[in-house]
Amino acid sequence: MHTTDSDGTTTPPAPLEGSPPDLAQLRRLARYQRTTAVLERRADRSASAPLAAVLRERAAARRHLADRVRARLAAHLHEPV
Repeated sequence: MHTTDSDGTTTPPAPLEGSPPDLAQLRRLARYQRTTAVLERRADRSASAPLAAVLRERAAARRHLADRVRARLAAHLHEPV
C-alpha cells in the first residue's frame, strides 16, 4: 500500500524481509530529499523570519542526513564483490 505525503508524492510500501539494504537506504534518501524540499518551500513562503530560520535549519539537517546516506550508498557501490 502506497502512502501519500503532505507534498503530494507517494511513498512505496516498506521493503519486505530479505530485500537488499540498498533499497531501504534509497527510500530513506528520497524521504530526506522530499522533506528538505518541503521545509525549504515553507521557509520561503513564511512571513515570519524566526520561523523561516527554524525551517531552514531543519532543512539543512535533513540535507546532511541525505548526504550521509548518499555517501554510504556510494561506498557500498564501490565495495568489491
